[in-house]
Amino acid sequence: MEKSDKFRLPKKQIIILIILAAAVVAGILFYNWYSKEAQFFESHFFSGTMINGEDVSEETAEEVKQSIQEELNEYSLTFTDHEGRTSTITAADLDLTYDDDGEVEEILDSQNTSAWIFNNDKEASYTVSEGSSYNADKLGAWIASLPCLKDGKKSTDAYEVEKEDGYWEIVPETYGDEIDAGALADKITDAVNDGETSFILDTDELFIEPTIMADDQALTTDVEARNKAMDEYYAELARQQRIEEITEFITNLDLKLNSYIDKVYINEELLKGMLTEDGNGDPCISEKKFKKWVRQWAEDRGFTTNHNLFVTHGGRLMQVANGPLMGWKLDLEATVERAWKAVQRQESGVIHPVLVDDEGRLQTDYKYVEINIMKQTMYFYMNGEQILETPVVTGNVAAGMATPSNGVWYIDRMNLHYTMVGATYVAYCDYWMAFNGGIGIHDLASRTAYGGDIYLTNGSHGCVNTPYEMAQKIFENVEIGTRVVVHS
Repeated sequence: MEKSDKFRLPKKQIIILIILAAAVVAGILFYNWYSKEAQFFESHFFSGTMINGEDVSEETAEEVKQSIQEELNEYSLTFTDHEGRTSTITAADLDLTYDDDGEVEEILDSQNTSAWIFNNDKEASYTVSEGSSYNADKLGAWIASLPCLKDGKKSTDAYEVEKEDGYWEIVPETYGDEIDAGALADKITDAVNDGETSFILDTDELFIEPTIMADDQALTTDVEARNKAMDEYYAELARQQRIEEITEFITNLDLKLNSYIDKVYINEELLKGMLTEDGNGDPCISEKKFKKWVRQWAEDRGFTTNHNLFVTHGGRLMQVANGPLMGWKLDLEATVERAWKAVQRQESGVIHPVLVDDEGRLQTDYKYVEINIMKQTMYFYMNGEQILETPVVTGNVAAGMATPSNGVWYIDRMNLHYTMVGATYVAYCDYWMAFNGGIGIHDLASRTAYGGDIYLTNGSHGCVNTPYEMAQKIFENVEIGTRVVVHS
């Protein structure tokens, strides 16, 4: 066999070479594959990657963000108010959009793509902000349209009110269910921002409460001050009413001092000018002022110096200066005291001035006959006590024979069964009591009527004609010297 001139490799070497060549080819193919995969993961997340709890294996950043947006698109918030009414707003209603802040890209960029083979299928969990934005105006309009903001009953503050009697009281606050629109808007906005899907208004925390309560210090202080003022007002009103009642009572008098000069009335008009206060602040008539007034009344009329005075049956103070005897003089202080007591006792009528003689003996201590010409009446007094009162007929005025008056005389003759003889007449009587010359008190059988105005045209010759029984009674009780006061 002839030997070839060509070089021939041993079979073993050939095999090695083939293996090496195959290895090179395989290496090239692996490199190309690995590089291609590495390049893929530069824009895709490794398998096993979780973002916000969602599997984003082999997804691009855009796909992840699209998923987040799609999830946002599913968002809705259902609001339930305190009466159970519901209202829902959706992502579309809100124009809800994902706010891309680059976090997804940052996670993608942080992948070690050159070592992808070691990281792929390895669990990795990330959290990114799902920041979103929405149309605040639309959210505000939806909130404003909620029924609970339209039909709530307002709370009311406590306030003061005046009652019919003028006192004030506090009307307590009331609690309504009017919702604070601003506070509700803040709560719903927070719920949207936090991604909450429901908001239930099941408490009264958003109700607008009254701001002034019944125990408000300024309110109670003002009411107390007002009512204190009303207490003072009513107390003053009661005091004024009491003053008026007392004043009306103590001044409601009908007293008078009656004299031959004038009549002076002690009445409400006079006494109100004499009012003062007692120790309790109540009105009373000033004793000092009243007594001063009585003294002035007597002094102004000359009664304090006139010693020819007489107090008539009716209490009138007369001047009796025509007779042979003097009258009496005024006991000023006794009269003042009598008048004051009459006022204190709420008496009515005429105050009888107190008269005394020069020795201090009261007029009422005397026994005397009083003849009132004008009233055609005769009285008989003993020791201040009226013994009798009787109508009489005095001297004929028309014939110029009027009985002398306004003087004090005394009985100087007393006869039983007496015959009177005059220039033109002769008359018989059983009881004759002369006191002024030929003028006397006597009965007269021929006269059957007494009193009235008989004396004006059919009177006596100057005597005092007296009914028989009365003439007898006087005759039995008088004596020589008994005073006879005649006044008109």
